[in-house]
Amino acid sequence: MTPALRRRLSDALMRRSAPGGGVALTRPRQMPPGGSAQATAGPLAGTIRRLTRRAGGGRSLREGRMRDDVREFKRALILKAAAELFFTQGYARTRLDDLAVRLQMSKASIYDHFSGKAEILSTICAASVDASLDVVRRVAGAGLDPVAQIGAVAHGFTGVVIDNHQQIAIHAREFAHLPEAGQERIIATQRAFDALLVEMLEAGRAAGRLTVADPRVTALALAGMIIWVHNWYRPDGRLTRARIAEGMVRNALAMVGAEAEAGAVLERLRFSGLV
Repeated sequence: MTPALRRRLSDALMRRSAPGGGVALTRPRQMPPGGSAQATAGPLAGTIRRLTRRAGGGRSLREGRMRDDVREFKRALILKAAAELFFTQGYARTRLDDLAVRLQMSKASIYDHFSGKAEILSTICAASVDASLDVVRRVAGAGLDPVAQIGAVAHGFTGVVIDNHQQIAIHAREFAHLPEAGQERIIATQRAFDALLVEMLEAGRAAGRLTVADPRVTALALAGMIIWVHNWYRPDGRLTRARIAEGMVRNALAMVGAEAEAGAVLERLRFSGLV
């Protein structure tokens, strides 16, 4: 989906926001006696038709792509609303009925995207872990020197934690509710993150650029320092995202004996586009 098309679709959906923050993605039909509530595509289908007509030729292909994009968009809205409910009232106390009311869509529509509440929780918990691993992999392939690598990991990881602070809080609080397969996948991803960070620390120590007594302990300490941001970060607080990220870079470099290089590292990262 192009950025312009995504904005138009988002605006069209948000204009139909329901009282209390819900998004009306479907128009409920009257429930027949003894029947169950159904939903039509309603305003969403109208939006698709209008945007497709404006797009011009290749109608079938374009409509197919639009359907995929709208499905992805609805899935993201479900995850966002579920995360808000899990965060504020807990996983156990949240029912799919609550989520359906929040989004003003039928439970059947939710089941079109997820097999149930457990899969929604697994997806929410895995998102920030996957994003964290992506940061370390991107930094590892960026050709930075060892000191800049640690600074870039600290900055990028802090951004992931801030952007996903609710999801990480849910992960910490509700991990026991995850299916076994979901737990194993998340643990494997966390181990991959730790292993890459340890490799960076070991390489930096071998090159004489980092002062590290125990790379494994240092990796855990560094990641633990940053992950805890989710517990105290407030979007409307006095500490801005930029200030927190810069502070974590300086703290991380102090942990590896490179605090004096923090200013130069931050400048280089800004120039490289990694921050």
